[in-house]
Amino acid sequence: MTTVEGDTVGAGDYSRAVCPDGTQLVGGGYGAESKYTDGGAYADSVDLNAPLNGGVWRAQSHKGWIKAYALCDSASAPTRVAMSGKAVKGGEMSFAKCPDGTNLVTGGYEMVPSYGAGGIPHDSVDMNAPAPSHGVDRSNTWAAMSHNKDGHIWACALCRQNR
Repeated sequence: MTTVEGDTVGAGDYSRAVCPDGTQLVGGGYGAESKYTDGGAYADSVDLNAPLNGGVWRAQSHKGWIKAYALCDSASAPTRVAMSGKAVKGGEMSFAKCPDGTNLVTGGYEMVPSYGAGGIPHDSVDMNAPAPSHGVDRSNTWAAMSHNKDGHIWACALCRQNR
């Protein structure tokens, strides 16, 4: 296993952590320094925290700085990304299902948050996890949900080929 760091980037830019040749992306995440109002209220959002095909983990902050991290494995079967078919409004759950012949490894999301005065996001990611069943077969599926009904979110799943 190898951990790869992306560049530290500012507001709106994408940080990309790229797995070295001969390894497969099996996870990722970010480190960030968020922005706050003069009164100390949170005034930022992480708009992207997701895998990409080609062994890349991407992250994007709305106002602060961010750095993407990728977890790469030389012993893993090949991985690929499955995206949800459409964006859903806040309060609704977005699902990304791994295709037949693959298994869910992890996942992430891309969000367009709702904004208030001064461009401050009035939204949050309420779920970024394996999909709960709620009486429906959601095996092999990643779920994401944002909070504000005026925002949108897409789930994405990182899927590994069965051996």
